[in-house]
Amino acid sequence: LPKYDKAGNEIAYTITEEEVKGYETEIRGTNITNTLITTEVEGNKVWSDYNNIWNTRPEEITVNLLANGTEVQEVKATEATNWTYEFTNLPKYDKAGNEITYTITEEEVKGYETEVVGTNITNTLITTEVEGEKIWEDFADKWNLRPDTITINLLVNGEEVEDIVISEEDNWEYKFANLPKYDKNGNEIKYTVSEDEVKGYITIIDGNIITNKVIEPEKVLGVTKTRSMPEPVQEVVFVNELDNTPKTGTNNKTADFIKIAILSAGGILAIRRIRKQSK
Repeated sequence: LPKYDKAGNEIAYTITEEEVKGYETEIRGTNITNTLITTEVEGNKVWSDYNNIWNTRPEEITVNLLANGTEVQEVKATEATNWTYEFTNLPKYDKAGNEITYTITEEEVKGYETEVVGTNITNTLITTEVEGEKIWEDFADKWNLRPDTITINLLVNGEEVEDIVISEEDNWEYKFANLPKYDKNGNEIKYTVSEDEVKGYITIIDGNIITNKVIEPEKVLGVTKTRSMPEPVQEVVFVNELDNTPKTGTNNKTADFIKIAILSAGGILAIRRIRKQSK
C-alpha cells in the first residue's frame, strides 16, 4: 500500500466489515471481533396437584428446547431449582439473518396432563373419584340400632389413605374426590373401600355399595329372648260320681274328681287326676 499520498501526506488506513448476519461487529484498529447475538429462554413449572398431597410428583422433569420446531437442547428442573429452568446463550438469528423462534415442550410426566403457555408449564394431576352408598337392612331401624354416623375408609393396595364420615343428612352416600388416577409409574390405581365396625350389624361390601344387615337384637344385647307372661291359669273341674251303690259293711261313696289345669307358662299342659273318697 502506498504510505503517502501525492502531497506527501501519510495515508491513514482503516477497515470495516461486511455484515455478518447474527453477529455484532467490533473493530479495534485492524482487529475485528464478531460476537454472536444471543437470547435466552426461561420459564417455570406450576403444579396443580393439591400441594402434592398424594406424593405423585416426580423428582425431576425434562424440558425440551425447540428452534423453529427442531429440538436442540434439554434441561432438568427439580424442586431444588424451585421448578424453574433456563436456556442461555442461544443464537438469536439463523445464518440467513432471520430471528429464530424458540418454543418448549416437556417430557411426559406420568399421571399428569401438561399445558404449555409461552415458556411456562403447568402440570395438572389426572384425577378420579370413588363414590357409593350405604344400604340398611334392618326393617326400617325397627330396633333403633342405627348409629348417627358411620366411617367409610378409602384404601389403595389394602392401605388406608383417607376416610369420611357420613350420616342420614348425607342420604347415607359418600364420595372421595380429586384422587390421583395413576401412580408414579403410570399404572392406574385401584381403589377399594371398607367400613369401621357398626355394632349390631354385619357389613357386606359389593364394589362401592356397603350394606349393613342387622343381627338379631337378642344376640346383639347378649341375652336370651324370654317369653311373654302367661294369661291367668284357668281351671276346669269335672265331677263324675262313678258309683252310688251301697257296699256291704261300709257305706262308701266314691267320687272321682278330674281336675284339668292348663298352665300356659312355657306352653305346658298339666293334667291332674285327683281321687277323693268320702265316707
